[in-house]
Amino acid sequence: MKTTVHRVLVIILGTILVCIGITAFLLFICPGGPHLVRRVGRMEVLHDPKTVSTVSTDGLILTDGSVVKIPYVVEVPTNLLVLQEAVKRGVESGPQGHVVGLIKVWPW
Repeated sequence: MKTTVHRVLVIILGTILVCIGITAFLLFICPGGPHLVRRVGRMEVLHDPKTVSTVSTDGLILTDGSVVKIPYVVEVPTNLLVLQEAVKRGVESGPQGHVVGLIKVWPW
């Protein structure tokens, strides 16, 4: 009886150690790791950003004086911190009128 319990515990402990070893190998040793655990170090950029001077209820007012309307938004809220953060690095207007800005994201 004691030998059987001992064998089962050794098998379970061995399995756990093998799983920890494989995980450590994939995360720290294997270059790039597998697709599911690989850390993405990608940074998006704006190709031709236009600087926003202010945000008004009509849209985004650029430094050249033009107003960029945000599609489907009737009145732009001027006091949103997330909107101010998104336009801080400039904006681009896509071919279909979509406005693109960048927000810094800290992945954990």
